[in-house]
Amino acid sequence: EEVPFGIWKFDWDSSSIVSHISVILINEILGVHARISGSGASSSSGIPAVAGCAAPTESDVRCGTNATVVHHATLEVWGPTKENAFKAKYPNLPQIFPEGLGSIGYDGLDGMYVFKDVMLHAQNTAGLALEYFRSYDLTWQRPWMYFDKFTAINASRLVSCRNTQFSNVGPMETYYKYTNDSEGVTESAAGIVARCWNSSWWFAPSCRHDPEKCVPLITGGDG
Repeated sequence: EEVPFGIWKFDWDSSSIVSHISVILINEILGVHARISGSGASSSSGIPAVAGCAAPTESDVRCGTNATVVHHATLEVWGPTKENAFKAKYPNLPQIFPEGLGSIGYDGLDGMYVFKDVMLHAQNTAGLALEYFRSYDLTWQRPWMYFDKFTAINASRLVSCRNTQFSNVGPMETYYKYTNDSEGVTESAAGIVARCWNSSWWFAPSCRHDPEKCVPLITGGDG
């Protein structure tokens, strides 16, 4: 049975563009039938997809050695930690590990951002530098005063934790290993996952006893 060369793409613009360009080049220059074979909201799904795992977008990706591989390449996997975490989770299946081919030719950055007017307000009223991580230490500072409370955000517009990285067993087991935060995690059939409140919020230990003092952090994709 002939199987097209499948490219697994991600749900942001740069990944979509470079994936579709690759399909065109493979089809027209190499003469090989190629197509977009699937997609995911996070680059964490790319490694298990190319490895032939049955459910690359779920917390239990279900990997094995008898899968029919339909995704043969993926572009824009952000950072080596995704590959390392996959190898650590399946040390007995080295034969399915995808091979990293290096840089795609351009760099990307991600991070956390605060609106400039919020930063200026905190700076002008309390001398608080919200661009500095130690300004969020609740022992000495009151950063929550400059942000909306989490209850002000429409919960219906938030993705459930079970569809985010909070349900990714590998990173959550690593989190628990180094923090021993037993109240912030729970046991699932697949392993350790985050303990979320109202299905969509995870509260940090420093403000968990008083969530009104938590500063809401909204992430993109699957977090």
